[in-house]
Amino acid sequence: MTGAVDLVLPVAEIPEALVKRDPQKTVTHARDGSASRDGAPDWLPKIIDLLHTKTAHDFRLYKQGTLQRRIERRMAMAMSGADDMERYLEILRGDANELELLAKDLLINVTSFFRDPKVFELLEKKIIPDLVRNQTSDQPLRIWIAGCSTGEETYSLAMLFREAIAAAKRNIKLQVFASDVDPDAVARAGGALSGND
Repeated sequence: MTGAVDLVLPVAEIPEALVKRDPQKTVTHARDGSASRDGAPDWLPKIIDLLHTKTAHDFRLYKQGTLQRRIERRMAMAMSGADDMERYLEILRGDANELELLAKDLLINVTSFFRDPKVFELLEKKIIPDLVRNQTSDQPLRIWIAGCSTGEETYSLAMLFREAIAAAKRNIKLQVFASDVDPDAVARAGGALSGND
């Protein structure tokens, strides 16, 4: 938590307060109100370029609104609620640790077991049985999950494949590979396998 609180209100009064909120006080606008031609604040491309050149991450194709919100959140944490984006940009230019912390905050680690039920149902009923049926027993059946986050969807797929192999009474070795750009997420996923999580 940043401790940066503008108002504490009963739930019934929050909508009115949001409507009345002065947009010039929000950090989503540049200090002088300027914005780039595409509607993004002038500081956003600078931060994205800095992240691209100084870290292993390229956020140029991320949604700008998501980037703005996450950058503002990280700035509030790093600067105790201050809203001077130019000052934060200078901090990022001089502090590699803060730049890495921002990059980590921008990584989107959204996962859960069987997260999209319709997709998993389709895989279970239509795709996985055919893969198991057509797999030769002299070769392992290999699956790779890119963007595995902390592994819940990876484990979900592994369960579906194991169940399909058992149902088909096939003697097939299953190999599951998973990767993610966030090494902490992968370490957490791997810790679940070893019982450390």
